Amino acid sequence: MRESVIDVKGCSDGSINITVTNLGIATKKSRKSHTVYCPGLKVLGYSNRNEIEALKDFEKNLTIFFKVHISQDTLNEALFSFNWKKDNADGLFGANNDSPALKTKDFNLSLGQAA
Repeated sequence: MRESVIDVKGCSDGSINITVTNLGIATKKSRKSHTVYCPGLKVLGYSNRNEIEALKDFEKNLTIFFKVHISQDTLNEALFSFNWKKDNADGLFGANNDSPALKTKDFNLSLGQAA
């Protein structure tokens, strides 16, 4: 069993760093279009060029997901609604990532200064 983990850390300069490990993503090519989707967070990336561009779009949208939920103070609620669990000992969020159809990828996101 692989577990996806989200670690959100505030920095002294007011920025927020997010590390996401083993995030399960599905990729699909259909003619010229490429799609990257994360069922665990309901985030999508898309490109008509190639999979690399679709991954870049996905990472941009993943950053937006976190920015919106952090600025609205709804990140816990959103993650709980997607069946993520919070470990009270270390504050990390985890989710089961058992599907063999999913690839896993790590992301390091910096959100700049918190609003």
